[in-house]
Amino acid sequence: MATEGASGRQVMSVGFKVAGLSLTQNRPAMPYETSFAKVCQSSQQEKCADGARKTFKDWGYKPNDLASYENHYNAKLSKCFIHLAQTDTKTSPGTIIINRTLLDALEGRTYAAYYWQTEKGKKYWEVAPFLCRVILLSGEEKFCKSDAEYNDLIKTYMERN
Repeated sequence: MATEGASGRQVMSVGFKVAGLSLTQNRPAMPYETSFAKVCQSSQQEKCADGARKTFKDWGYKPNDLASYENHYNAKLSKCFIHLAQTDTKTSPGTIIINRTLLDALEGRTYAAYYWQTEKGKKYWEVAPFLCRVILLSGEEKFCKSDAEYNDLIKTYMERN
């Protein structure tokens, strides 16, 4: 796999076994290896974008809904993530409901969920979410207490590589 070395140049990590010992050696990447890695990642990003569009549609969002999504292929995790966001003002008149979900767009596994709604007589910053849950990379389930904490916890999944 081509990665960027300390010098900023692309390097290849090559592993092999000698006399039962696993050895890894870094060497400068050949131009064709770097290009091939970029083409593969580009292909994964396109597949991810297609999967995200399908997931958004499958969840039933319509053009007039206050809904959007962001998709991202995370090369480190080899996963395609979609972050769905919806603001609902119609279900309960006078109430605003915010719903966000982070999931694998190809496998359907949910990694994070955030649900918040207004409360009469309270400022928005006085109201905690009624659900804020993220599955960490370790597999641990983490409950969060704010929008900022939720956003911080999902950065690991949505970071650009």
